[in-house]
Amino acid sequence: MNKLILTSTAVLLTVTGYPADLTKARFTQVVNQVKIISSSTKGIAEAKVDLEFLTPDLVQTGPRSLAELRAPDDTITRVGSNTIFSFARRGREVNLQRGSLLFHSPKGKGGGTIRTKAASASVLGTTIMITATIDGGFKSIVLEGRCQIQLPNGDFRQLDSGQVTFVLPGEKGFGPTLDVNLEKLVEGSKLVQGFEEELPSKATIDQEVEKQVKLIESGQAEDTGLLVGQKADEDEVQVVKSEFIEQTVSDTRSAQQRALDTDVTQAGTTLNGSRVFASPINPVPSVTGTINNGFLANNATFTGNGINFGPYTGAGGNFGVLAKGTLAIKANTALATVSARQPASSTHNFSLFASSPTPVAAGPGTPTTLPFNTTLAGRQGLTIDPNTQINAVGVGNVTLASGSTMALNNVSVFNQNGSVTVNANSDLETSGGTFSPSSVGYVKFKSVAGNAMVVNTGFSTSTVMMQAAQSLNVNGASFSGLTSIAMDARTVNMWNLNFAAGTTVNLRSQIGQLAPNPNTGAPSVPGHVNFIQNVNYGGEPAQFAVGAGINISPLP
Repeated sequence: MNKLILTSTAVLLTVTGYPADLTKARFTQVVNQVKIISSSTKGIAEAKVDLEFLTPDLVQTGPRSLAELRAPDDTITRVGSNTIFSFARRGREVNLQRGSLLFHSPKGKGGGTIRTKAASASVLGTTIMITATIDGGFKSIVLEGRCQIQLPNGDFRQLDSGQVTFVLPGEKGFGPTLDVNLEKLVEGSKLVQGFEEELPSKATIDQEVEKQVKLIESGQAEDTGLLVGQKADEDEVQVVKSEFIEQTVSDTRSAQQRALDTDVTQAGTTLNGSRVFASPINPVPSVTGTINNGFLANNATFTGNGINFGPYTGAGGNFGVLAKGTLAIKANTALATVSARQPASSTHNFSLFASSPTPVAAGPGTPTTLPFNTTLAGRQGLTIDPNTQINAVGVGNVTLASGSTMALNNVSVFNQNGSVTVNANSDLETSGGTFSPSSVGYVKFKSVAGNAMVVNTGFSTSTVMMQAAQSLNVNGASFSGLTSIAMDARTVNMWNLNFAAGTTVNLRSQIGQLAPNPNTGAPSVPGHVNFIQNVNYGGEPAQFAVGAGINISPLP
C-alpha cells in the first residue's frame, strides 16, 4: 500500500531551543509591519533589527509581515503574518494567541511548552512548525529530525520529518498523524523562504525533501493533491483540494491589495474604477501626504493624452494615482509624431483635468481655490518622458512624487488652479522645463533624504521653495514674477542666477554662513551657502545684498 501524502496550508515556524530559559531574543530581521506590545503599559513600539525582545511583552505581525528572533542560546524563532505570541516569564514556554511560529535549535537541545487558547503540550524537536488552529488547538509539522509532543495527561505522539498532527483543544488528545508533501511546503512557506539568511538546518531539510521525492517517484508514496486544513478531531483531519485553496487565498486578499499587486497600462483618460478606493493603502507615504481617494497599481503606465479626474472631484481632499512600483508617463507617438517638420524633441502634452482637456497657456491661469488636489506617485519611482508638458486644469494643487529618485528632463508643469510640488525621497534632479502655478500658487521642490539639482529650469511664479536633506545645487534657473524664494539644505550651492531687486531670498544651511570667496569659482564649502559663480541680486554680485534682500541663517 502506498503512503498517501498531503500538503499543509499553514504558514508555520520552527520551535527549538536549549535547556536555558527562553525569556529574551534579539530581532535579526523585520519585514513590513512588526510591533512590540508592552505587557505592562500596553504601549506599542516598532520592532527593529538588533532590538531586544523581552518576556512577557507581545510580538504582533500584520499582513504580509515576518520577523526572525535569535535567543542567546541561538534558538531561532520565526514569526509568520497575522501572528501574536510571547515568551513566558521563565522556562521555555511559548504562548501563541494566533498565527504561526517556527522554532529551530541544534538536535537534542531544543524543547518547550506550546500554549494556545485551549491547548498546551510539551514539544521536543529540531525544526518544527506550529500553527494555532481556529478552534483553539494547534497543528505541528516536523521539517527535519524527530519531534515528540506530550500532553499534560502524559499522552504523547512522536512525529518524523514530513509528518503533521493536531493537538486538540481542551487537551482532549491528538488528531491523526499524516504525511505532508515537504517539497511543496518548503517551496511555498514564507517562514522558510522569506528571510535573508537560510535556516541552519536547511541542508538537512533538503535531504528529507529528496527522500520523499524518491518515494513518490518510485511509487512507494502518492501525492494526493489534498491540503491539510485547520480543523481535526481524533479520527479525521479537514482536507481540501489545492485548487480550491489557491482560489480562496486569492479571494481573501483585499481588493486594494489585489490592485497593488497587478500592473496596468492606460491609453485613455478614464481611470479604471475597480482600482479607485476611498482611504486607499498608500505605498508612498513619505512623499505624498494624506491621500483621501486613490487609484492603485503595482506598475502603472499612462500612454495617452491625460487623466480625467472629473468623477472624483466631488469628494474633495487629495486624490492620488499611486504605484507600488513605478508610475510612468510615456509620450503618445500619435500625439507627438516625429517627421521632417516635427523633430524628435517635439513636446508631448499630458493633461490633468476635471472635465474635458483644455490647453493651458504658458504662464499662470485664472486663480481659483479648489478643495480637490492631485498627486501622481510611485514608490520605486515616477518617470516622465523627456519633453512632456503637463497641463493641469480644475484639479487644485498638483504633486509629482517618487519614493526613490526622480529625474525630469525638459518636463514642464502648468497648473491653472493651484500650486506645483515635486518631491523625491532620495535624489531629485530637474533639467530644463518650466514650472508655472496659478497666480496665487507656489512651486516647491524637495528631496527628503538626498540631494537636489536644478539646472536651467524656468519658474513663472511669485513664490519658490527648494529643500534638500544634503546638498541643494541650483544652476541657471530663471525667474518670472518672483517675489520670494527659499532654499534650505545642509549645503546650498548656486551658479548663474540673477534675483531681481526687491526679491526676498531666504537661504538656510547647516552652519548658516556665506562661504568665503563668493562668485570666484571657489570650491563648495560643506554646511555653508555658496555663491560659486555669477550669482547676482539686482544686477550686482549677490554677496553685497546679504542682509538687504538676501537673508542667510542656520537650519532649525
